Amino acid sequence: MKPDWWLVLIDWFCVLCNWFAEFVVRYDKDEKFVFWALDDQWVIAYLWWKWISYEIDESVRVYTWTEFMDKSTAVIYILSRLNVWFLPLRLFLLIPAFIRDFIYDKIAARRYSWFWKSSTCNLASRAKIQKRLFSVPW
Repeated sequence: MKPDWWLVLIDWFCVLCNWFAEFVVRYDKDEKFVFWALDDQWVIAYLWWKWISYEIDESVRVYTWTEFMDKSTAVIYILSRLNVWFLPLRLFLLIPAFIRDFIYDKIAARRYSWFWKSSTCNLASRAKIQKRLFSVPW
């Protein structure tokens, strides 16, 4: 039986990524998304165990138990499943992935200078998000 939630891998120390996670939690009324640190050794081991090739390149990733998405596709996937008001964002999937990912990469490369880098994980200290942090299933 497949879990009824989706695993979102994000950079714990990126302020922009933390804002994104808080936004997702605010609008994800069904609590479908759970979060895990992108560079955690358990993530690497778990995905290797699931036979998913994985490189730590600091992009948002989503694992849906049947698909593995990253970068702009992952962001569009997450946002379009939060609320019916976000469904039109799926139209961005009509833009070729290499164009979307080029823009995503430009923002990702500058995210620390534009939005700062935290020295600690800001998500773990927020009670509303704590229950949405993924714990190792074994």
